[in-house]
Amino acid sequence: MISLTTTTNTIDDNQYPSDVDQIGVKLRLIEKLFDSCQDLIKQSTSIDIAIENFTKNSNDFADTFMKAGDDLKCLCTKIISILESNRNQITITDGEEGELVNRDPGYYESDHHFTEEQLRYLVLAGPYQVRHHNFPKDKSLKAAKNTWPGTEKKELAWISSGVKTWNKMKSRGADRKGKLENHFSSITHRSSVQHYSNFKTKNVNIDLMLDSNRRKANQEQQSILQLNKKVIVTLLDVARYLIKQGLAFRREPEAEGNFTQLINLLRRSNRVLDDWFLQTKLQKYQVSYLSKRSQDEYIQLLGAAIEYQVVDEINRSSFISVMVDSTPDLSHREMYSIVIRYTNNYQVKERLLSLQELASKIGEDICRLLLDTLNRKGISTDKIIGQCYDNAPNMSGIHKGVQACINKHLNREIMHIPCEAHTSNLVVEHSCKCSTEFVNLFMLLEEVYNLFSSSVKRYYVLRGALEKSTFGLTVKSLSDTRWNANYESLHCVVESYNEIIDCLELIESIESKYFDKETKAQAKNIKNKLISYEFVVLLKFMVNVTRTTNSLTIHLQATELDILSSLEVITNANKLIQKMRNDDEALKNILLVAEAVVEPFNIDVDQEFNRLYRVRQRSRRIDENPSTAVQLTREAFYLKLFRQILDHLYTAYNDYLQVLNGKLLCFHNLTPNRIQQLTVDDCKIMYKIVPGLSSEELLFTEFELLRDSIEQCENMNNVVPLLQKFGHLYPRVARVYNFLFTLPITTATNERCFSKLKFIKNKLRTTLKNEKLEFLIMCCTENDLLDYLDLETLANEWAQMKDPRIKISQASNK
Repeated sequence: MISLTTTTNTIDDNQYPSDVDQIGVKLRLIEKLFDSCQDLIKQSTSIDIAIENFTKNSNDFADTFMKAGDDLKCLCTKIISILESNRNQITITDGEEGELVNRDPGYYESDHHFTEEQLRYLVLAGPYQVRHHNFPKDKSLKAAKNTWPGTEKKELAWISSGVKTWNKMKSRGADRKGKLENHFSSITHRSSVQHYSNFKTKNVNIDLMLDSNRRKANQEQQSILQLNKKVIVTLLDVARYLIKQGLAFRREPEAEGNFTQLINLLRRSNRVLDDWFLQTKLQKYQVSYLSKRSQDEYIQLLGAAIEYQVVDEINRSSFISVMVDSTPDLSHREMYSIVIRYTNNYQVKERLLSLQELASKIGEDICRLLLDTLNRKGISTDKIIGQCYDNAPNMSGIHKGVQACINKHLNREIMHIPCEAHTSNLVVEHSCKCSTEFVNLFMLLEEVYNLFSSSVKRYYVLRGALEKSTFGLTVKSLSDTRWNANYESLHCVVESYNEIIDCLELIESIESKYFDKETKAQAKNIKNKLISYEFVVLLKFMVNVTRTTNSLTIHLQATELDILSSLEVITNANKLIQKMRNDDEALKNILLVAEAVVEPFNIDVDQEFNRLYRVRQRSRRIDENPSTAVQLTREAFYLKLFRQILDHLYTAYNDYLQVLNGKLLCFHNLTPNRIQQLTVDDCKIMYKIVPGLSSEELLFTEFELLRDSIEQCENMNNVVPLLQKFGHLYPRVARVYNFLFTLPITTATNERCFSKLKFIKNKLRTTLKNEKLEFLIMCCTENDLLDYLDLETLANEWAQMKDPRIKISQASNK
C-alpha cells in the first residue's frame, strides 16, 4: 500500500464565496476602466488630436490598469496560498503523480469529510484508476460494506459478495441480468447519479440561483464601496497637496476655489472619477463632499495625523529640548511657536509641536503656555533637559524670563542655551553701533533702498540698469530680525555700485523731466555720499566681516548640528576674526581697493580725510602745548577703526563661548579629536548631569571600550552610525550622546515656521481660525511626514467621524 503523510486542517466552507466575491469586486473595478479605454480609442481617431496629451493620458491609463491588474493578481495569489496551506496535505511517496487531493477513494476513511472545493475538483477530474499491481487478494476490499458513506439503502448487487468471473457481470438472457445491469437499475445507483448530476449542474438550482444573485449584488455593492473609498482618498490627496504647497482651499465664488478646481482638473483626465461625481447628482442625496465643511474635515484629519506622529516620536525619545519664539501675524495676533528637539535612532529631529496665540509677553504666561501645551499633548516634562530662546529679557531673563520660570515650575535646573544664531546677529549689530562712521554707513544703505523702492519710476530706472549688467543685484533693506539682511544689503551695493551711481546721475540730470527737484536733490546728495572714499572703505571692510559672520550664522541654523560642533564653528570663526584683525597687509589692501574705486570720480582721498577729520586747535587753558597733540594719518585712522569693530566682535564671541564652555565643560572631550583626553572626573560630572545613568565607573568603562572607534570618526556626524550599530551594547555611552545631541542650538526652526505662517496667513486669509491655522502650519512645516501618510486609513477614520451619505466600507454602514 502507498504510504501517505496527511495533515488534518479545518477549512471553512463559507470562505470560498467570500474569496470569490473579493475577486469579483476587483474584476468589476477593472471593468469600469474599459470606459476610459474606449474614450482613448475615440481620441486616437480624432483629427485634431494632441499627440503629447493623448500619449500622457494613455500612459496614465496603462499605469492605472496595471495597478488594478496587479491588485487582482496579488489577491488571487494570496487566496491560492491560503487554500493550499489549509488543504489536507497528502504526499504520495511512491506515486507517479502528486495531486493536491488524492483521487483514490481507498485512501480515505469512511468518515472523511470532503470540502465543497475538493468535491468540485474530484467531479471535474473524473474517475481515477490506480495503476499499481499490489492489489489486495483477501476479502477485505472485494465487497462493499454498509458502513461506507451513502444516503440510500442499496439492493443486492455485489455488496455482500464479490465477483470472481467476468461472465457474471454481463447479462445472459432476459431473465438472467448480470451484476452490472442489476446495479445500474438499482435505487442506489440511480440515487447516486442524481446526486452527481445535481452537484455538477449546481447553477440550475433555484436556491443557488438566488445565492448567485445575492453574490452578484454583494460584489456590486463592494465595488461601489471601494470606488467611494478611492474617491475619498483622492479628495484627501488633493487636500494634502494644497496644504503642502501652502495654498488656499477656497475663494468666492466657492466653485472657483483651488480645491474644487483641482478636482475638476482630475475629473477631466479620470473617467471613473468623473462618472462618480455625475452619478452622485442622480442619487437621492446629492453629495460631493467638496463643501467648505468637508474641506475643513480633511484638514483636521491630516493635521491630527501629523500631530499624532510627532507626539509619538517625541514620547519614544529619551530626552527633549524646548524652543519657543513669537511673532505678530497680519491679523495683529501674537503667535507663539513651540518646537521640540529630540533624537530618533540618534538622528536629531526638530518638530513643530504647536502654534498658538497668546496676548501676553510676560515670561510667566509664556511658561504656563508651554507647560500646558506639553501636558495637553501627553508629553512628560521629566524628559526636558534643555531650553533655547532668543536674548529678549522676557525669554532669557535670569529672574522673570521663561527659562527661570521653567526651572521654578519643574523644581530643577534645566540647561539654558541662548540662541546662537540670534546671539551672532546681536554681536554684529552691536559691533556696528560702536562707531558713528559705521552707523552712518548703514543709514546710507537704508537711504539708497528707500530712494528706489518708494517710487515705481525710480525703481524702473534701477531695474533697467541692472538688467544690462551681468552681476548686478537689486538693493535690499536692512532688518533687525533677519540674520543675513546686513550682509545681503552690503553685498548688493558692492556688486551694483556702478549701476547705482549711474542711476542716481540719471535721476539728478537736468535732462530728466520725470522727477521733481526734491527727488533730484535727494539723488545728488546720496550720490555724493556713495562716491566718497570713506563710504567705499567702510563698505569693502564690512562686506568682508559680515561675509564671515553670515556664513557662521547660516551654519548654526542647520538642524543636525550638535552643540559641541557649534562651539567649534564659533571658535573657528573667532580665530578668523582675530587673524583678520592682526593682518595689517589685508587691511591696508582694503584702503588701496577703495582708492581705485573712487579714482574715476576724481576724489582726492587725503583732502577728503583732512576735511572730515581736521584736528581742531585746543584752548591753552586745556592744553598748554596744543601743537604737540598726536594726529593720526589717514591709514592709521581707518586701521584703528577696523580693529575697533573686530575687537568688539572677538570679545563678544569670546564671552559667549566662555558661558557655554562653562555649562558644557565635561562634554568637551566627547568629540572624536579629543576622546583620548576623556577622564574619570569627566564621567563623574556627566553622571550628575545626565539623567538615567546607573554607574559612573561603568560609564567610563564603556567609553574606554569605544574610545578607539570614536576617534576614527571624522566628526560628530560620523559618531551617529557607530551608535546605531553598537548603541545597544553600550547603553550608557549611547545615553550620554543622546543627551548631547538633544541640547538645543538655535531657534531657527521656529523662524522657519514663521516664514510658513506669513506665506499661509497672508492678507487674503487673515480670518483663519487658530485651530485650523495650527493644522495647516504643522502639515506644511512637517511635510516629510505628510508625504507618507496612509490616506486609506484616514479615509476609514473620516467615515467614522460622521454618518456620511456615501459608504466606503461595510463597517461604516451603520
